Amino acid sequence: MVAGTTWAVQLARIPGERVEPEDFALHEVQARVPAPGEVVVRTDALGLNAGLRHRLGTGRSTTLGPALEVDDVPRSDGVATVVASDDLSLPEGSRVVGLLPWAELSTMPARELLRVDPRLSPEELLTIRGHVGLTAYVALTRAGAVKPGETVWISAAAGGVGACAVQLARVLGGRVLASAGGPERVRFLADELGVEHALDRTENLAAQLDEAAPDGIDLYLDLVGGDHLDLALPRLRERGRVVLVGRAAATPSSTITLDHPAMIRRRLGVLGMSVTDHPDALPDLLDLVDGADPALRAVCTVWHGAAALGEAFAALLRGRILGRAIIDLRHDAADD
Repeated sequence: MVAGTTWAVQLARIPGERVEPEDFALHEVQARVPAPGEVVVRTDALGLNAGLRHRLGTGRSTTLGPALEVDDVPRSDGVATVVASDDLSLPEGSRVVGLLPWAELSTMPARELLRVDPRLSPEELLTIRGHVGLTAYVALTRAGAVKPGETVWISAAAGGVGACAVQLARVLGGRVLASAGGPERVRFLADELGVEHALDRTENLAAQLDEAAPDGIDLYLDLVGGDHLDLALPRLRERGRVVLVGRAAATPSSTITLDHPAMIRRRLGVLGMSVTDHPDALPDLLDLVDGADPALRAVCTVWHGAAALGEAFAALLRGRILGRAIIDLRHDAADD
């Protein structure tokens, strides 16, 4: 089927202070045949981004998309299969990645999709080889200019971007400090990702940082904001850098105080970044991933079925998962 009735997940209500699964609902929608230059794709898997929360009923757009209101369909980066095509560059059967609606079938311009090797798993394509992997790579290299031997602190290191950043920083020669919330996540960083200095943010994080990096930090990848950034700034070595990637722990009114004289004297840098400014970095990331030995891991927690999208997104925001939240929708397609 490439036209007719299908499903999409819509924003059912504006979330309150906490996002709940019931804020999203599955609805029937109509799919249409492709116009010239378009294709119809069937979604195989979606990777969820915590940053979507900032666009739900807030009236605020971000670099990843417009503000969303009730009845709008969110989008996330995903993996799909072309099921109908009116564009020679993407014939039927092509495996593609792109920013996809939370829907079974989507009619989209072919230029918004990238054809990929069908032998690669959705888990790889949505983690270390995808959006979160590219975010980590750009933060470390283009924004952070990491050098071999430098000390790198990565917060939220057991999350989607963080787990990629930990692995890439080690490949790039960094000495990695990685923080996460709770003993289970810290054990994962140490035992599964081989982090020598895995720190528990629920304990005395300042003391742990001072013990692990008594001479200071060269680069801090800030995935959370809030008090983590306050801890990082005074611990930066001369010419140290902070790359602002995410703000999971920050409130809308969160602010920090910069010690301007110290920043000038020590030549410190604080830079905000968006991965959408660096699409040309993807080949460099893939070269690094392909050459890594041992192979880098696709760290993720997988849910199955469209009905789990709201539950998975709420769990992501509560910090209840390891790695990236991925929704596998291939079983839904098999049931059609």
